[in-house]
Amino acid sequence: MSAHPSGPRSWQLCYDNRRFWQLCYWPRMGGDVWTLYADPARTKRLARAANPGELLATIPARDAEAQAREAARKGY
Repeated sequence: MSAHPSGPRSWQLCYDNRRFWQLCYWPRMGGDVWTLYADPARTKRLARAANPGELLATIPARDAEAQAREAARKGY
């Protein structure tokens, strides 16, 4: 996986299979709020957490689900 800044408080994550994710944070009193999106346009919010590590840990399972859905759609 690679990560590149894509704007203020935002990173674009790219998996080896060229699937992209967007990780953003918003500063808040008492701790930042991190959000994981399924697309670079940030229209499909997947999860929120206080720690980016929690969200990054969920990406392999989410990626496997997306691949399974795509394979089922294509009839593999």
